[in-house]
Amino acid sequence: MTEGEKRIRQHYLLHEKDAWFGSTALWQIPACIYIINARKPAHILDYGCGKGVLIEKLRKLFPRIQIDGYDPAVPKFANRKAGCLREKYDLILCFAVLEHIPEFDIPDVLADIRAFGENVFFLLCHVKATHTLPDGTNAHCTVKPLEWYQRIIGGMFPFASPVSGHPPKNSFMLTFPLSLPEMEEFRRLLLAPKRRSEAVVLFLTKLIPVRRWRKSIRAGLRKKIIDRQTRDILSL
Repeated sequence: MTEGEKRIRQHYLLHEKDAWFGSTALWQIPACIYIINARKPAHILDYGCGKGVLIEKLRKLFPRIQIDGYDPAVPKFANRKAGCLREKYDLILCFAVLEHIPEFDIPDVLADIRAFGENVFFLLCHVKATHTLPDGTNAHCTVKPLEWYQRIIGGMFPFASPVSGHPPKNSFMLTFPLSLPEMEEFRRLLLAPKRRSEAVVLFLTKLIPVRRWRKSIRAGLRKKIIDRQTRDILSL
């Protein structure tokens, strides 16, 4: 078993153990809506989709768009046989994936992503994860700055535009251009709501001393915040 296969196995076990593992993408629904409305894709692939929580939400919002998912650590989305995935997609989402990949495997993963299409929306994380794999290692095995990702993604795609999100934790990378007004609105969307929302979630949940209750309340608050942000962006 290769190092990459071992990591996939460890992520599979963590997905089985933790129902919330892989739900980071839910925070990006407003950004997804904005990009989808700007690009108007007919077919979308969520590469590294986890349990498919983002796919489920986007399918309800965009029922006319075909939205597929791929994740080798989740059996439901691991099948790449003919008929399961398209050869090409108009837009690919790759949220909080690359940091889970061993550094020496990232070029191969990027090549695999590009084989599906050149229009990719990356979410990148630059710090260690809060999750630990069953073998005791951190879920993020590749922690690199934005400049490193821009260099390696730019070497694989003809276009790579970095967008700072919430430094130093997260940033974004687009492999397709947006107009200047679109980029300014996109930056505003990324920077403003989540910072306030996270502050509210962290403040309120710290008031609850019991860990299980805190987790439940945090999940409920996240859902309300995401639903509100989705309504706001749909009204634009």
